[in-house]
Amino acid sequence: MKKILLFFPLILFLGCQSIEVVRLEKRASSEVTIKELKQNPSLYLNKVVEITGEYKGWKGEEGPPVTRSDWVVNDGTGSIYVTGDPARAPFPKQSIGRKIWVKGRVLMKGKQVYLKAIEVKILY
Repeated sequence: MKKILLFFPLILFLGCQSIEVVRLEKRASSEVTIKELKQNPSLYLNKVVEITGEYKGWKGEEGPPVTRSDWVVNDGTGSIYVTGDPARAPFPKQSIGRKIWVKGRVLMKGKQVYLKAIEVKILY
């Protein structure tokens, strides 16, 4: 009986740790704002997030982080560049201003935060 009581705090501690990991993973794969990403990049670095915003084409506040084909999405809280194979010229120039959804991995080049696209959709 004493052995069981000695292991109970350890089991409780390990159980709490796994719950926190699940909670972080769930938050990291959910929708976030661009403002949140830019204010706390270390919290999201290498995590998959979702952004819904307006497609802005190739004109951003700063230069593109990876290639000239990188493009910008703005969610009303800020703008961020998107890069990656599924993101290469995903929409024609006439799509500027349309609402889009982006699922991507958060990366940084120097101090610039950007997304590497996994999936991109025009919403309307």
